[in-house]
Amino acid sequence: MQKTYSPLEFEQQIYTWWESAGFFRAQDSSDKPPYCIVIPPPNVTGALHMGHALTNTIQDILIRWRRMQGHNTLWLPGTDHAGIATQAVVERELRREGTTRHELGREKFLERVWVWKEKYGSRITTQLRRLGSSLDWERERFTMDEGLTRAVLETFVRLHEEKLIYRDRRLINWCTSCRTALSNLEVEHESHEGKFWHLRYPLVDAAGTPGEESIEVATTRPETMLGDTAVAVHPDPEGELRSRLHKLEAENCRNPQELQERDEAVAALHGILEGPRLAELKRLAGLIGRRVLLPLTGRTIPVVGDVHADPAFGTGAVKITPGHDFNDFEVGRRHGLEIINILNPDGTLNENAGKFAGMTVPASRTAVERELDEGGYLVKVVEHSLDVGHCSRCDTVVEPFLSLQWFVKVAPLAASAMEAVRSGKTQIIPPMWEKVYFHWMENLEDWCISRQLWWGHQIPAWFCEHGHVTVARSTPDVCCECGSRDLTRDPDVLDTWFSSALWPFSTLGWPDKTPQLATFYPNAVMETGFDILFFWVARMLMMGTHLLGETPFEKVFLHALVRDADGRKMSKSLGNTIDPLDAIEGISLEDLIKKVEAGLPPEAEREDRRRRILDGVAKKYPEGIEVHGTDALRFTLAVLAAQGRDIKLDISRISGFRAFCNKIWQAIGGVVLPHLPQDPTPVTDPAGLSLPDRWILSRLAQTVAAVNPALEEFRLNDAAMAIYQFVWHEVCDWYLEMSKGALYGRAGEERQEGASRVLLTVIETSLRLLHPFMPFLTEKLWQELPRRAGDPESIMVALYPKAGDFTVDEVAEHDMIQLQEIISTVRTIRGENNLPPSAELSLKLHMTDPVAAARIAGLKDYVCSNLTRIKDLEFVEARPPVCASCPVAGGEAFVPLTGLVNFEEEIARQKKALAVAQKDLSAVQAKMSNPRFTANAPAEVVEENRRRLEDNAARVDKITLSLAHFEELAKGQG
Repeated sequence: MQKTYSPLEFEQQIYTWWESAGFFRAQDSSDKPPYCIVIPPPNVTGALHMGHALTNTIQDILIRWRRMQGHNTLWLPGTDHAGIATQAVVERELRREGTTRHELGREKFLERVWVWKEKYGSRITTQLRRLGSSLDWERERFTMDEGLTRAVLETFVRLHEEKLIYRDRRLINWCTSCRTALSNLEVEHESHEGKFWHLRYPLVDAAGTPGEESIEVATTRPETMLGDTAVAVHPDPEGELRSRLHKLEAENCRNPQELQERDEAVAALHGILEGPRLAELKRLAGLIGRRVLLPLTGRTIPVVGDVHADPAFGTGAVKITPGHDFNDFEVGRRHGLEIINILNPDGTLNENAGKFAGMTVPASRTAVERELDEGGYLVKVVEHSLDVGHCSRCDTVVEPFLSLQWFVKVAPLAASAMEAVRSGKTQIIPPMWEKVYFHWMENLEDWCISRQLWWGHQIPAWFCEHGHVTVARSTPDVCCECGSRDLTRDPDVLDTWFSSALWPFSTLGWPDKTPQLATFYPNAVMETGFDILFFWVARMLMMGTHLLGETPFEKVFLHALVRDADGRKMSKSLGNTIDPLDAIEGISLEDLIKKVEAGLPPEAEREDRRRRILDGVAKKYPEGIEVHGTDALRFTLAVLAAQGRDIKLDISRISGFRAFCNKIWQAIGGVVLPHLPQDPTPVTDPAGLSLPDRWILSRLAQTVAAVNPALEEFRLNDAAMAIYQFVWHEVCDWYLEMSKGALYGRAGEERQEGASRVLLTVIETSLRLLHPFMPFLTEKLWQELPRRAGDPESIMVALYPKAGDFTVDEVAEHDMIQLQEIISTVRTIRGENNLPPSAELSLKLHMTDPVAAARIAGLKDYVCSNLTRIKDLEFVEARPPVCASCPVAGGEAFVPLTGLVNFEEEIARQKKALAVAQKDLSAVQAKMSNPRFTANAPAEVVEENRRRLEDNAARVDKITLSLAHFEELAKGQG
């Protein structure tokens, strides 16, 4: 076995062996209890990022743990066709070649996409192997493979037959760049600085002639006024305002902030009801039924009464544009208003915009504002913060757009999905997400599932020349309504999330009743990020409960986000991402900067911002990123994955756990392997063993008892830390150190044999405990241990330790706590008095607790050992002269210092150190007391100096106390 821990030399070799040996394979039928997780299918366009690393680390820990517990585990891999994302990538390639998909035509374009998928689609699955993911690769699926496509078509047809899928002309979210409809979940909202344009709409008489009286409306999008078909005002403004006031005054406020907010709202309502605004609101209500002139168009539009108009907001009157606002669309339906669409699919204005036709939205906004101003219709423009929707794929501003689309009626599906959670058949972890889940499910809108793309599952609907629709599982010969043979298939495809919603059962062979579906459905766990609870998890619950009559998974575990060390979201535009493969395999600073620079989006191309980002990378990683290996990364993510708390990932944390890997490697290679017994039979009866042996077996029992419940409850961080504390601080720091004498034969042959068998038992069990978290290191080391006939071929199919394998020995643990305290006390005295580790000390104990004194007396052989370098132990009635002291449970410990310390030299050294520390402190104090420095220096520089101030002040205090201690001892010596 190599002396140096070099993970890159064995990790991929071990994975290849695992896969070829079939250790990842599940059985379609087995006497073992089934345990199934389906991987959240990464986009076929994707590359591994830290979110994937976290997801797959958690899932692999669960799968490996259950496999070792004897379950028939299936972890099913696959990828998603990622409609918009994949089509966009291939279209970019075509543009570089000087052509477009339209020039190629649909069939040739789809051939091109499949070629791209075959070439690049396996990239992310190759990277998943690098993470150690024990996926059953023989069952790998793709959302557009033949079986899953059949499941998608079957689902569409069934839901259409049940009247749960329908086609309607409605207002939808439209991306003018992707040229497709988007669901609400595909729209990301961002705050922008914008404006409110206040416009004057003149009232007209019965003949349509405008007069002096007018209505003032406010809008954030003045160009949409070209599509206005009404102005809405509240029919009973005073009644509405008094109703709100009554509700507010009856509210019970839980804290001062709520009380303040309520009082402010009450005051605002009183201001309206008791001021001149109420008269204006009543005037507006009196205009219901009248008409106003719509500027720039020559049209007149009605004034309608509708509760959508908020009397406490804006002017009290609202322009109604049913073709370009979701709320206005509903108002239009209530009042039978005309719906005018002024936009083309590419985002330019169409013929309904008159002279503004052909303009882009920004250009038309400027032109409309100018003409409104010139016509005397623009009252004022006010700065205002806006919430603007953007396409989650390309960041284009999303436009409400009137379009004929396919929709899923979600209310009936949501009811069964909510019941699955409410009844406990599906448990959401952490439970805080249940409330969010129910709130969202109770307020669902119908799901727009059609997309104006070519890459995806084409909708199985055909139209005849008479406009009839035929939905079928295969291409029909005739129209189902009129018998026409002239049929054209709907060119649109389904939303990517439609096929993803079927993933837990379509991957198992549904709609056929396959053996794997019978065995592994429902899945045991759905583990994913909380950010796709609604995109994906809720939709899987809806489809699974409706189509199969059974919840798709028993538990949903939602992990938090991986952020950078400062808590910021990882983003290429910020240059703060960490590529998991770089963390595993290392990368030079030069290559890292090239990678970050290549990933910067256009908005980061400004030289000053680009330079700032790259300088930040160079400062954070001056030597690049070192090799950590897969196990260090996995263990870091597990330790940080506390439920409900985002992960702040710093590369130094990964380095810290690489040190843990190295500690295990060195301990087993350097201390354990040379001293293992010939008989590898584990110790089951601790009788007759030494205190350290009995103690470590007891601590092992306690650790096993803590780890399994933590994994059951998805507290992976607690499980990982329990193993870490045991292996590093109890096995390596204490047991190995205390057992070296016995292992080297200095305590006799019987003690040597006992210690070596205990050591093998502890190490072998610890490796099995650790395996789900660190699969490569544990496999490599486990293979080095002595084997018995019948032992499994790999650690990954060995039994996971369980409660009852070992016995808790409370007496041994209590004695060891007392012994550890004594040893730690002596170490503290050595450190505080600069005594060399080789110096042999005398230990004097003054005990006020006779029980504690008796226990320590019984431990004398362990106290006086090579580990402690204590040559004698004596119980005394009073403090000895010239000694260092430290409290212990039930008394006080003393170490005589005469002959061990040169007090004059030590005092001189301490004074010199104090002078240096005070000088450093004064320099930082001067800088921090300068207001120009704290006001003008970069925030990170000020913060760094604030930390230096605290550190230097603490250093001065520590040296001052130490100096006083030695001066006091010197007096006693004199």
